[in-house]
Amino acid sequence: MNELISTKMMKVVLNQKQHGTALSEIEFLKFKLGIEIFLINLSKMLVIYGISTILGLLPQTFLFHLSFMVIRISAFGSHAPSSLACTIISLFFFVGFPYVINFYSLSIYVLILCNGVNYLLLYLYAPGKTKKNYLGSLGHQKKLKIRALIGNGLILVISLIVKNPEIKNLMILGALLGGFFVTPISNKIFSINLRKKV
Repeated sequence: MNELISTKMMKVVLNQKQHGTALSEIEFLKFKLGIEIFLINLSKMLVIYGISTILGLLPQTFLFHLSFMVIRISAFGSHAPSSLACTIISLFFFVGFPYVINFYSLSIYVLILCNGVNYLLLYLYAPGKTKKNYLGSLGHQKKLKIRALIGNGLILVISLIVKNPEIKNLMILGALLGGFFVTPISNKIFSINLRKKV
């Protein structure tokens, strides 16, 4: 389905390009891959945010996901073995955690401890390397680590300023999830081949 849509989108884009600026085969394949990745991610987002809207959790899911992404964008980390597994795991975390936080909130002291644990995880393991993600030179990786640590500190500062305990929990725990994904244990969990026969 995504391949069919991406092919149609490619034709539309290529028809819009001026004559005489043909893409090489490699450029064409890169462009097509980019469109397919965009469509896959869009479909996952529609599922996650659609279900969170049905459950009345849209703002909570957005804030939790945003805090996760503040860390993830610099720290990188593990990926699920397939798009379906990613969607299921994302539903569990980005809809399940905000749902639970609606009923159970951690105290500010526990949240500060969680942020400290996250700082340690990011300091030790960020950026999280995977087989598919080349993260550049050691100098670039150091910059990514520093950005992730600054992001974690920024989330702590904002959560200390905000009065609402639910917002504090969503922010700190979303960031902590981002930190968990850079750890070696998360790589082991997500590198398990779910289709492997026992």
